[in-house]
Amino acid sequence: MTKNDLLQGKSIALRAVEPEDASIMWLIDNDSSQWIDNCMTAPLSRESMLVYASTYDADPMRSGEIRLIIETEGIPGGDGRKRIPAGIIDVTEISSTQSRAFIGVYIRPEHRRRGLALDSLITVEKYLANVLNLERIGAKISSDNRASVSLFEKAGYNLSGNLMNWIKSGKKYSDLLIYVKEIG
Repeated sequence: MTKNDLLQGKSIALRAVEPEDASIMWLIDNDSSQWIDNCMTAPLSRESMLVYASTYDADPMRSGEIRLIIETEGIPGGDGRKRIPAGIIDVTEISSTQSRAFIGVYIRPEHRRRGLALDSLITVEKYLANVLNLERIGAKISSDNRASVSLFEKAGYNLSGNLMNWIKSGKKYSDLLIYVKEIG
């Protein structure tokens, strides 16, 4: 298995963040429907995304995180099908001493319900196990996010914890569910 195989799924490819990804990251990170799940309270500027993309530290063991762009085939071009950004997968709280991390995935609305999120999870798990030598990964999910709960359960994650009334949105509270999967 080559390193490129590790980042290639059935219908997606994962790649490092490039400066030209600032605009797509700005769109994704400013999707206000995800703010509660991501603990955001205000939009991010295009400039902050450009700085992030331009100074991105791609060493996950040093930075404790890695962000990968999820690409899929787009519309046919003159010389074949061009890959286009369909989403982002974030791996955070990476700990080499504990051999674990947390994961989050976001697929742009126009690319949802095509299996890209599941393909991305399976693909990044290979990378995390074979390159970073992690043994378990977790996901923190709002109990209101039924699509995400379904995705992680389908991918073989098990409910490991429930922090009751942990997430507040307006006057409403929801639980924070912790899902875990052994990968190594």
